[in-house]
Amino acid sequence: MSDQGVLKVIPSPAIGCEPEEAPAKRFQSLPITVSAGSSPWDPNLQILRTGIVPVTSEMPASEAATLLRARCGRCVHFRNDHWTKIVSAWSLPTAPVHRRKELDGMIEHYARACNDGEITPKERRRASIEIMNWGACAALTEDRSDLVIVHPDACCPDGVTYYRDRDREQNKAASAAYDAVMRAAQGK
Repeated sequence: MSDQGVLKVIPSPAIGCEPEEAPAKRFQSLPITVSAGSSPWDPNLQILRTGIVPVTSEMPASEAATLLRARCGRCVHFRNDHWTKIVSAWSLPTAPVHRRKELDGMIEHYARACNDGEITPKERRRASIEIMNWGACAALTEDRSDLVIVHPDACCPDGVTYYRDRDREQNKAASAAYDAVMRAAQGK
């Protein structure tokens, strides 16, 4: 159910083009929901249609390599433990009703986004398990003064770069991802 899609680097068709400038394409299958309501957690929300839409983004290979390198799950600011505590607290019967509804709405929305058509209880359960892999971004949460939850495969939003490797192992994995894209751009 990853929403990040597949990144494919196309070797440069022009001789003499620098590898960093080689064209790269990012292929994604993104969820789309057409609804009538004020927000995904609105209790009066009416889902009119859901589905998966193929999206292709073109960018230079250096930009594509940087996207693969700077995944939230590798970042020092990614707080899965914080998110799991929040989910546990919101799941309790003693939690405020609006928090439980927000969490249920989030699970429902994610399950619908990842499955075409009506969701089954099994798909809903799978979505509730998968969101436990998400995490709070400490940097964005502090910056926006609001809880910001991110997918481990996501990247910082445009115009913001808080990414820092969590440890040496994550640095090696990030560098390997970057190098693989750049080697593909060189045609190796």
